[in-house]
Amino acid sequence: MSSKVSLLHQDLIKARYVLPLHKRIIKRIVLLRQKLLALRAAQRLGAAIFITTVNGCATEKFDNRPIAISKISNNLLTKSLTTDDLRACTTKHSPKDSVDWPPSEWSLNSMTIAAFCMNIDIQAARLKLDIAIATVTTAAQRPNPVVQLPLQKTLNPSTGQSPWSLGLALDFPIETAGKRDLRMLVANDNVAAAQLNISRVSWAVRSQLRLLLLSLWFSEERTKLLQKQVEIEERLELLIEHRSAVGYASTLEVSQQRHALVQARKNIAGNLQDVDSVKIKIASLVGVRTSAFGLTPFNVREFGNPRAIPPDEKTRLSVLQNRADVLSSLVDYESSQSALQLEVAKQYPDLHLGPGYTLDQGSRKIGLTFSGLELPLFNQNQGAIAEARGRRLEAESKVKKIVETAFLETDLATKAYDASIIAFNYAQTQYSFAGRRLAAAHASLFSGEDDQISVLSAEKSKVDSELNLLDAILQIQHAIGQIEDAMQHPLHEPIPQ
Repeated sequence: MSSKVSLLHQDLIKARYVLPLHKRIIKRIVLLRQKLLALRAAQRLGAAIFITTVNGCATEKFDNRPIAISKISNNLLTKSLTTDDLRACTTKHSPKDSVDWPPSEWSLNSMTIAAFCMNIDIQAARLKLDIAIATVTTAAQRPNPVVQLPLQKTLNPSTGQSPWSLGLALDFPIETAGKRDLRMLVANDNVAAAQLNISRVSWAVRSQLRLLLLSLWFSEERTKLLQKQVEIEERLELLIEHRSAVGYASTLEVSQQRHALVQARKNIAGNLQDVDSVKIKIASLVGVRTSAFGLTPFNVREFGNPRAIPPDEKTRLSVLQNRADVLSSLVDYESSQSALQLEVAKQYPDLHLGPGYTLDQGSRKIGLTFSGLELPLFNQNQGAIAEARGRRLEAESKVKKIVETAFLETDLATKAYDASIIAFNYAQTQYSFAGRRLAAAHASLFSGEDDQISVLSAEKSKVDSELNLLDAILQIQHAIGQIEDAMQHPLHEPIPQ
């Protein structure tokens, strides 16, 4: 009897404890398997999304671009004005000048073309244009959607259900109030400003080239006159030494004449040094070494003809309206307008549309949410709008200032031109008087009324008057350059309409 009770007791224990324990183990194994399957599915989905995202972001690769001073130096040393690249650039920007390239002589026009293709400042301005064009692409880009992978574990799941919830959601940003179009307007205005900046820098290079070529012409012409002066001083020295030897001139006169000769030779040496210095500056401005010009001569003859007709009031107004800085200031104003519109548009919040799918403890759910909606409770972007309005007023003031400056520069340059013409006419009168004096000295020498020293003194006075006339021509050319700089347009070319 007791053995039967014992067996019955064991069966009860087995039924009460062992069998439920077995079932619980099986249930736990099932739950663990479901957990592993869910984790694997999440891993596969995450890996797939990660690979897709990475591949989508990897359309552009980093390109290493090392820089070495030695390479830059070698390129500068070997730069030439006869390369195919320069010919191609010339053909692109000035087809009529590319027929005979390299030119038989370097003029202001041909060197301006070469500088436009090789000058480092103009190249930097072109790079700024490339950057501005890239900003248009940036402004036109729409915001990318955002992927969300929510993974949750329920701490008290229902019996037989997985405690894991796995979801997939997308966030599609939707810009409102035309913000993208306004960004593109601002970017396009920046492109226009960059293009005008190329024109401004190019004119500045052309202006510097003209000034340097004018200096070259002046130095070369002055060298010729100073050489005449040295020859006259040498002849005077011989005559005065001869007169001193026979007692008709003092040693003081000899000493003074020798000093005048030394000074004349010093002047010509300094002037020759100026010629070499100007040629080096011209080559540097173009973007090459002086040796790149070779034996090709510089054509600076045009500076010997100082006469020019300054534009009238109507023409000046037409040209001033085409100045690069005036047009650039107008573009900046339009850009400030677009920027203000953009800040006003930012009062309207963007939308975020979020479709999604969730596997929640065996239940499959599809959702559509609107998230990230900013509520304009504490500010309505008043500060940024006020700043944009202030920048617009600043841009308007800049337009007025540049126009006023342009008119002032033109008026001052025109007055300087008028004054230089008066000085030139006076120098011409002095030159004519010196010529008549020299002719009278030759006549007196022929009649025996005067000696050779008087003739040489008259020749020296004539050279001095030529130097003064050269200075007057230089002042006229400076005034013409000031007028061209004020209008940013050559006087001898047709006015753009």
